[in-house]
Amino acid sequence: MVDTAWLDAYCESYASMQKENFVHEEAFLEKFKKNFLSMENMYAAGCGPCEGVAKEAALKIGETVKVVSCAYELEEYIHGPNLQLSPKHNVFIIDAQDETSDRVYYITNKAYDDDHVLTLLNPCADTVSLTYLQVFQLFAYRISKELRSIPKHPLFEEFKKIVNSKTITYED
Repeated sequence: MVDTAWLDAYCESYASMQKENFVHEEAFLEKFKKNFLSMENMYAAGCGPCEGVAKEAALKIGETVKVVSCAYELEEYIHGPNLQLSPKHNVFIIDAQDETSDRVYYITNKAYDDDHVLTLLNPCADTVSLTYLQVFQLFAYRISKELRSIPKHPLFEEFKKIVNSKTITYED
């Protein structure tokens, strides 16, 4: 028999933290709503497990908000993409310390007295990807809904005939 009491306590604690994080995420989204609704480009950069979060963030924002979105490992980002920044870029540095513009947002579990920092609770390094990924799922949904960017371009049906990303049995 395996003792899983620790797992039950951990899951309950994590669920509680995620509820609190959701409140912080909503407030952060509201605070920078104008920037997010007017963005033309989005960069996400992270290292370690957050590199995967950055990749999913770029994929999700590009897919739903329909703006050019790129993901980078943090070292990769500071060797070129950061030089391309303009007032229309939004940059999310995930768990790194870098201040480059008014559209840089720092996501971390550390408390900072800075409007551009989204502080989220996270119990340990093993769950950082799950905790931070939720931010971009929420942002992609809310921004694309407000921009009404979910409907596809009229030529997308023609594109799907040539290059389809779904199986034949997939129902839209």
